[in-house]
Amino acid sequence: MRASAAAGRRPMSEPAADPAAPTRREAIIRAATDLFAEQGYHAVGMRAIADAVGIRGSSLYHHFASKIDLLYAISLDSTGAFIASQLPNLEAGGPPAERLERLMRDHVRYFHEHRREEAVGLRELEILRLHAPEHHADVQEKRRAYQHAIQAVIEEGTRTGEFSVEDPQLATLALLGLVNSVNDWFRDDGPRTIDDVADAYARIGVRRLLGAAPRERA
Repeated sequence: MRASAAAGRRPMSEPAADPAAPTRREAIIRAATDLFAEQGYHAVGMRAIADAVGIRGSSLYHHFASKIDLLYAISLDSTGAFIASQLPNLEAGGPPAERLERLMRDHVRYFHEHRREEAVGLRELEILRLHAPEHHADVQEKRRAYQHAIQAVIEEGTRTGEFSVEDPQLATLALLGLVNSVNDWFRDDGPRTIDDVADAYARIGVRRLLGAAPRERA
C-alpha cells in the first residue's frame, strides 16, 4: 500500500523565536506608556490599551489586574532601568567631580532618550501616592537610593576639599532638580543639541552648585 503524500511529508519546523521581540507584558507596558504620555493616565482606559496591543481585554487583565497596577509597573520598571544605567558612573574610579559630571551628562541624555517613560513615571507619581501608597513607596525607595548614592559622592568631595558645599543633601536635591527639568523645555529642533545641554548642565552643576574648580583636560 502506498503511503499518502501527507503521511510522508516532514512536519515544518516553527520559526525560531526572536530573542529581541518584546514579551506580551513588555508590549502592554510600551503601549500603555505611549498612551499615558500622550493623553494622561485618567484619559486612557484598559480597553484602549488592549486595542493598542491587539489583544482582548481579558488577556490584558491576565497580566495586570488594574490600571493602577499597570502604572506601577511602568514607574517601577522605568525607575529601576534608569538607576541601573547610572550607578556605574558613581561607582567608577576617579575624582568625585569627574564622576558627577559624567553622571549628569548621562542622566540628561537618558531622560531625553526615554522621555516618554520618564514623563509618565514622574508626572503620575501623585496618582500612585493617592491610590496605591504601597506601590508609591516602592518607587520612592528606588529614587531615594539613587539620591543617597549621589549624596555620598558629594560628601566625599566635600571631605577632600574638592567641593565647597554646606549641605550635601540640599546640594543633591539641587543637582537632581537641574537635570530632571531638561525634558520640560528641551526641543530637538532648538538651537542646542541634547549633548550641548548635557555638557553645560554638568559644568553648571559641578562647578557652580558644588564649587569644584575647572579640571584641566588631558
